[in-house]
Amino acid sequence: MKRTVLFILAVGLMAIVNSCEYDDSNDIDILKPTDSTATGITLRDTPK
Repeated sequence: MKRTVLFILAVGLMAIVNSCEYDDSNDIDILKPTDSTATGITLRDTPK
């Protein structure tokens, strides 16, 4: 029973680790205070 639980935990941990995205593009992004992290959304330069 103990081996079964450890096996299930190990497989679950491997699945979680492999599902994470890894960005290896080494891009350096310069963000302005008005930039948005959502795609397709632009903010005005001067907020009202």
